[in-house]
Amino acid sequence: MVIDKLSDEKRIMNIAAVDILKVIAVLMVVLVHTGNSIRFIPDVIKRSTEFGQMGVQLLFMLSGYLACYTAKKSIERDGLKRYYTQKYLRLAPAYYVGIVGYVLLYLFVSNVGLPVRIETNTKPMAVLINLLLLNNLSMTAINNVVPGGWSIGCLWLFYCLFPLIYRLIRRLNIKGVSIFCGTACIVCIVGSWGISYAANLDACNNSFWYFNIVNQLPAFFVGIELHYLHKHIGKMSRKQGGICLAFALLWTIIAVCVFYCEFDVSFILMPFIMAVAGACWFMAIDSIGCKQIKSIQTISACTLEMLIVHPFFVYYGISYTYKAFARLGIEISGLIMLPLFFGAVSLVSILLSVQLKKLTDAPHRLYKKRCDAQTGACPDK
Repeated sequence: MVIDKLSDEKRIMNIAAVDILKVIAVLMVVLVHTGNSIRFIPDVIKRSTEFGQMGVQLLFMLSGYLACYTAKKSIERDGLKRYYTQKYLRLAPAYYVGIVGYVLLYLFVSNVGLPVRIETNTKPMAVLINLLLLNNLSMTAINNVVPGGWSIGCLWLFYCLFPLIYRLIRRLNIKGVSIFCGTACIVCIVGSWGISYAANLDACNNSFWYFNIVNQLPAFFVGIELHYLHKHIGKMSRKQGGICLAFALLWTIIAVCVFYCEFDVSFILMPFIMAVAGACWFMAIDSIGCKQIKSIQTISACTLEMLIVHPFFVYYGISYTYKAFARLGIEISGLIMLPLFFGAVSLVSILLSVQLKKLTDAPHRLYKKRCDAQTGACPDK
């Protein structure tokens, strides 16, 4: 029975689509921040990079997918105490490094009179809320202590809710899960619109309500549905893969249109639409039967760390590079600088994130090893 329960975790290692989409998603996030920092660039190019922020919804969708893959072992066998502890130890150490780093950086830069490139809320209450990983629920601390910290807070809240979701769907067949996830998405979308309207909350891009877990939950539910659908279908034929590719292109076009048209409810719908597009891309990529590439796996494993560290290189690295160019009298077209800076920031962020993961993942590995030793289970590879 133990071998059966571990099989799902081992199968993750053989799904190249997970790693490929995680890498694409995090690079999309790097791209949007890089595009916002590049000077002398045509507005149409800058606007096109803004769609990169939707990489976060791809990561949320994949988080829902992977949560289901490991649910039997992490919840049913190991219990809730170990489940929550392991999730906390996976998120918190890296995020704490980010909190300390950005707070100290802001205090140093502001005190020595240098230009502040990342505004950081250093108020004790805001820092405390982020330390508790509850920033996604706070209007004053959701995304201004660690850049992009709203996504970490949102992910933690999903992990807190997932055991309840799993207990509701674990005995359902594929049709039951589809009905549950579809209904949940509708309830979340309608509920998000209703709450934002009743409470007079702005649901536009990068607002508190857009970042809030209620608004982002549909992306996770799409990932949950994808897990059961993928498990039910199994290996797809080339024809089925072609159909998935067509749907992936269609939903991506819909996502782009809704994103740039900016209807009143655009950013209430975007988490769901982008997650569906990502799920279709997942199925299309998986149908090809891609082989695992070690470098892709390495980057995929440290996407959390990349989300935390890359803003420093984007906002400070690019800014001071431009300042150095100005002193030398160098002015380079943004069309040239965008790919150069994007590549440089991505590479440096990957290298640092790999090292940061080794450091911050140590408590998680030690706890897991200790628990496995106590239960007599074979450590997962």
